[in-house]
Amino acid sequence: MKELASSSSTAIDTINREEVECLVEFQGVAIFKNELKPETKGMLDELGEAKIDVRIITGDNALTAVHVCRELEMPLKPKIAVVDVDAASGSTVYISADAVKTSTSAQWESFNSSNIDQVMAEYDLAMTGAALEKIRNDCGDDTIQRIIKQTPIFARVRPQQKTWIVEQLIEMGLVVGMCGDGTNDSGALKAAHVGLALSSAEASIVAPFTSKAKAILDVPVLLREGRCALTTSFQSFKFMCLYPIIQLSMVIVLAHVGSEADTEVLLANNQYVWDDMAIVLGLSIAMLYTGPTYKLSPDKPPNTLFSLSIVASIVGQVAIFIAGFAAALAVLHHEDSWFCSVKDALAYVNDPNATMYPNCVVFKDYDMEALEYSYEDTTTWLFVHLSYIVVALAFNILKDAFRLPFYTNRIFTTLAILALGLNLWFLLDTSGVINDTFQVMPIPASFRWKLLLLFIAELFITSGWEYIATRTLSNWYSKKSNTL
Repeated sequence: MKELASSSSTAIDTINREEVECLVEFQGVAIFKNELKPETKGMLDELGEAKIDVRIITGDNALTAVHVCRELEMPLKPKIAVVDVDAASGSTVYISADAVKTSTSAQWESFNSSNIDQVMAEYDLAMTGAALEKIRNDCGDDTIQRIIKQTPIFARVRPQQKTWIVEQLIEMGLVVGMCGDGTNDSGALKAAHVGLALSSAEASIVAPFTSKAKAILDVPVLLREGRCALTTSFQSFKFMCLYPIIQLSMVIVLAHVGSEADTEVLLANNQYVWDDMAIVLGLSIAMLYTGPTYKLSPDKPPNTLFSLSIVASIVGQVAIFIAGFAAALAVLHHEDSWFCSVKDALAYVNDPNATMYPNCVVFKDYDMEALEYSYEDTTTWLFVHLSYIVVALAFNILKDAFRLPFYTNRIFTTLAILALGLNLWFLLDTSGVINDTFQVMPIPASFRWKLLLLFIAELFITSGWEYIATRTLSNWYSKKSNTL
């Protein structure tokens, strides 16, 4: 403490630092204690249970960082070595963190390429920025990457070194997240795959995400939301892949039917509108609103559209749909008591003397060049448009590790129930209420029930295959990859 001769602000501003700091009287030591936030340990435990590695990169003293890690009970080795640069020799040295605290005569030992592996096998490292810079200049890339990957604590590092550490981890093929609240974290926040700023200052400008609560608890929240969003995107992608395939299949089959009769067999406009607007549009949007799970999982979602689980799911669902569609048409062609193909019906129209079944007529008003009323069209539309609902349910009803159960998504559940109920009514109704609206032929109730059984079988098979593709095959491939 020092009493200044003048108390005016103008005079104080003109005093140089050396004059202020000389001839002062010792009054005591002020100790500032920065307590750990109570939620930090629980957050780190959650990340650990999800098998997410955590690194500390700080500008504080290495021993302070070691103390914080132990207070948080991070999964470290019993021995931690502080790695620094010897001021006298300029060489890289290390010392046990416990030896520094318990002994005043602890000796620093050399840390070089000849004993790096031995030291890292015995200790976890708390490396200073000066030591990191020295190793970066003296060691090869393989050694540097091994040290970066296995070092849990970096202390006394400069802002550009934080960025470099993050970039090195990314070059190793790791997915890196960075969490920070200061200006010196900005470069690392920007370099990481996922940067979360815990302040509304400079860091929030460069970071892709900012914690509104400015709390580290938002780290697992961000991870859960991200995994849920990725999984939902893949589910939506798969559904939108199946949608045009299903619709194109109907068009191709009816075109083939028409080609055999030298005419054109079409889906009615109202059939297109119902499928696109009442089924596909609502379900494709609603399925996006399923929320994330409340707990991080050790499992990870696919990171590419060409992953085994996604490709197998799409290919399998297409195969199951084609098999179900073919089965429905096969059942139709075996209905000898009432079924009349478009080819036979038009032959009867063109040749009144032809011997046909009494019900083999062209239904309603017709255009010989574009026929919309036919048994093939009716069967195709009544059965196949249920496949939109089948694949939507198959992709969503199985609980995964990243999203809540589908029934928590009330919008999707409501729309799925409505779509399923209305389309089953269309399938089973024999009163003819929808015949004119959707231009379908009257067909017997017995055949409608056969189509219902095929629909139920398809639903169970698609759900079973989705489980196999996303669980069994995915787990098998992951285990196989880990053993290579």
